[in-house]
Amino acid sequence: QACGARDFVALSSSAVFDAPADVELLVESTPAEARGAYALAKRAGELFLQSLGDGPLRGCSVRLGSIYGPDERVRPSRRNVSPVRQWMDQAAVGSPIVVETPAGRRDWTYGPDLADALLALLRREPAVEGVIHITSGEAVDDSDLAGLIAGHFNVECRVGPRPAAPRRIPMGSERIEPGELRRWTPLRQGLANILEDRP
Repeated sequence: QACGARDFVALSSSAVFDAPADVELLVESTPAEARGAYALAKRAGELFLQSLGDGPLRGCSVRLGSIYGPDERVRPSRRNVSPVRQWMDQAAVGSPIVVETPAGRRDWTYGPDLADALLALLRREPAVEGVIHITSGEAVDDSDLAGLIAGHFNVECRVGPRPAAPRRIPMGSERIEPGELRRWTPLRQGLANILEDRP
């Protein structure tokens, strides 16, 4: 603020949502009712930015959906990785891919695309305030995506033995068109990029 900054962008998450039985697409007006610690922390950040009102700072909360991309790996600061990485790691060693969310459907956004999208959002006129969803808008069933990866590695794809995880729902936006911020990398191309970079 001392240097003249006014716009403040915080990254939130689709984790703020539960999976309502009657909803097929999560948009900005969908009630954010998830109660896990991570979800509540993200929601608190959104509410804080909304409280800035007409003050010297202008806040925008960007909710991200499912992200995948190159260089994603388990490390001390991030134990959980995307299903895309989990499935690729399983298949790369010849193990069958196990899908724990067979009824899931998610929008997938290629991680390297996000920096340009955020910059485009900041340059947008009129400025975006409040909560906004940034997503490629390309949704696919978990079972179909896992099958695609399994086919590349020629391994089996099956549903996990444990009870199915909570249903996943894709995220979309009622405030901005998917292609308005950038031309998103198609899912098949993003997967190809990752597979080409594997050792």
